[in-house]
Order: sequence, then C-alpha cells, then structure tokens
Amino acid sequence: MSKKIVSFQGIEGAYSDLVCRKFYKDYNTLPCKSFEKTLDAVRDNRAHFAIIPVENNIAGRVADMH
Repeated sequence: MSKKIVSFQGIEGAYSDLVCRKFYKDYNTLPCKSFEKTLDAVRDNRAHFAIIPVENNIAGRVADMH
C-alpha cells in the first residue's frame, strides 16, 4: 500500500469524509458501506487507519460502535 489511505463509513462528501479530509490532508479517503467494512479495510491493509464516530450531534451515540 503506497498511498496513505483512511477509511470511513459513508459516501464521498459525507461528514466523516469531510473530517478525514480536514485532519488528514495528505491521505486519500476510502468510503465504506458499513462500520464493519470500514474496519475490515484496515485489517485487510486497504487503509492505514479508520475514522469511526462514537457520537452524532443529531442522533446521539453511535450504538454500533459502543
């Protein structure tokens, strides 16, 4: 894996994608369909690390991650 990659759950332009791009400007983002696939991307060496939310300002805690 030569490019720096960070995975996130969602689609390009989603809030998690914007967070990745804001804090990790040198990384490419890898959108994933679920939190499980987001973590799998790291395990399978398709991403260096994942950004996973634990709380949402509108919906509250992200139960899948607790």
